[in-house]
Amino acid sequence: VENSGWAEWGIENEVKDIKDKKLWYLCNPSLGTIFTERSIQDEIGEDKLDFNIQRLGLWIKYNQKSAIGENEWKELRVKTLPVLKGKLFVGIRYGNDGANVAMSVAVKTLSNKVFIEVIDCQSVRNGNYWIIDFLKRADVASVVIDGASGQGILSKTMKEYGLKEPILPTVKEIIVANSLWEQGIYEQSICHNDQPSLTQVATNCDKRNIGSSGGFGYRSQFEDMDISLMDSALLAHWACKEFKEKRKQKIRY
Repeated sequence: VENSGWAEWGIENEVKDIKDKKLWYLCNPSLGTIFTERSIQDEIGEDKLDFNIQRLGLWIKYNQKSAIGENEWKELRVKTLPVLKGKLFVGIRYGNDGANVAMSVAVKTLSNKVFIEVIDCQSVRNGNYWIIDFLKRADVASVVIDGASGQGILSKTMKEYGLKEPILPTVKEIIVANSLWEQGIYEQSICHNDQPSLTQVATNCDKRNIGSSGGFGYRSQFEDMDISLMDSALLAHWACKEFKEKRKQKIRY
């Protein structure tokens, strides 16, 4: 529209002190002319975030309607490493864009929960040998690899190094893995040590449809957050939950 425009003043990135009057004036050019400090003082309540958005012009970079809420994810964190039992279950996910590959591990705890930890997320240009090196040194029960862009090459490399053949999940199994992840969060049977990278991705995700029977997966709400990080964790969790340890057959004489 001719002779029209929009100007906005606001703080960046993080919540600020709502009683800082210098910020009031910086973010409200009309303060002192059209309205007074007392007007803003009357707006201060218990909700600091709302005041930052409405009066200080904060644009939040996360979606409050993430498929996994920030509070429910925080409920799963542990202050100290729990007592772990058994071998590691490894989840490896190649991103849909073929740029990155992420690896996570899951292991059962003494309290019968599943502890999750991300090992790394690297560019595929770095090759797979950082993954191979970890698998050779770790006490691994099984490895799950998803992502058509790299699972075939990694499987072949694992065979060359004499490692156990990995699981290449079907679409149906991927759907189950995602459902188990959601269920584990709801039931609080998953625990983690609040790794910043995983927390950021997990609390900024949406659901996406998979297949035609109501299955779902996850996608990131932001381009600079790679969902493969969480995908690798939920694959490891699935393997840990589904694994049935083989009992040795007892022979009676």
